[in-house]
Parts: sequence; structure tokens; C-alpha cells
Amino acid sequence: DFWILSRTNSLIQEYTERLEKHDYQKCLSLMTEFINEDLSRTYIKLIRERADQDETVGYVFRYVWERISKLLAPLAPYISDYIYQSIETKSVHLTQWPKSDKKLIKKDIENNMNHTRKIIQEILNARNKQQLGVRWPLKQVEITAKEEQIKAAKKLQDLIKLQVNCKKLKLNLSTKEELIVALDTTMTPELEKEGFSREVIRRIQDLRK
Repeated sequence: DFWILSRTNSLIQEYTERLEKHDYQKCLSLMTEFINEDLSRTYIKLIRERADQDETVGYVFRYVWERISKLLAPLAPYISDYIYQSIETKSVHLTQWPKSDKKLIKKDIENNMNHTRKIIQEILNARNKQQLGVRWPLKQVEITAKEEQIKAAKKLQDLIKLQVNCKKLKLNLSTKEELIVALDTTMTPELEKEGFSREVIRRIQDLRK
């Protein structure tokens, strides 16, 4: 939650600066990246297990969407007004321009998340190459990376394990820039049972749809 609030305020800051310079192309690029990568592909995945029980999630979504609609208003007046009026009764064009809350901007959290997302993507790519569906748990993933990435992985290792479905991370420091991941695909009876259970649940959910 702190991360997406920080990213939202960083977006407001940079978006406003670009808009004042009439760099509309960059504004759209910033907004597209935020919605697709930060909000949709990352934050929503992180909170989907607790979305129905945690009131904080509702507050964060309201906070984010309210500011996104205001940022979009000069470039997309109709859709921004439609979004805003789903959370407020007045038009977005009658509101004040959002200001960035510098107290909420935590660059260390944003940097750690950026490193973590890159690590997660590399592990998922490695799983795809070996045709290992993410529902099947891995015994261990070994990560060899530079110092900044290793520090981020240590702080957010629970997140990494959850997103790539592995039981253990082994972290190795490298002096090179290259990020290397190695998967331990040893399948124990316990891991096999867990994998089959996830597969059965998925198929039942598909049938329910």
C-alpha cells in the first residue's frame, strides 16, 4: 500500500512537470505505464487475496483513482469525468489540480519494488522456458545479482516467493550487472500434492465460470 501511494505521488509530480512543458506524449506514456504496470500488473495482484476483507485497499483505490482522473482531465476530458463521477458527485473539471504529497514519496521503497519486479519477471521467464506452470511450487530459486537487487530481494523475499510460488530463495552477490536465476525443480511428494491441489482448484473455478 505504501508503495502504490508513493508511486501515485511520484506520478503526480513528474506528470505535472511534463504537462507544464507541453510534453503531452510523455504524460500519456507516464500514465500508461502507471496504470498497466504499477496498478494492474503489480498492485492488484498483491492485494487480491485481501481485497474483500481489508478496508485499506478501498481507501487506496479511491485515493489513486481520484488523482488519476484529475491528471487525465486535460487530455481525456470525457473518460476522466466518467471515472471521477463514479467516486464523487461533481465533475472532475470543477476540482483542483492534484498536488504531490512529498511526505508519501518513498524512493527507497519504489527502487526496491522495481528491483523485485525485475527478479520476479526473470524467474517467471525461466519457468516458462522450462514449461513449469506457476501453480506448481518450486523447492528453491537461486538468484545471483548485484548488491542493490540482493538487498531488495532480502527485504521483499516473501513477496517474491508468493509471486513465483517457491518455498525458498538462495541469494548470491555478483559483481556483474547480469541477473541470473536458477530453478530447483526437484519435486517432493509434498510439493506434488500442493501442485495437484492448485490445479484441481483452478479447474473447479473454471467450471464455475
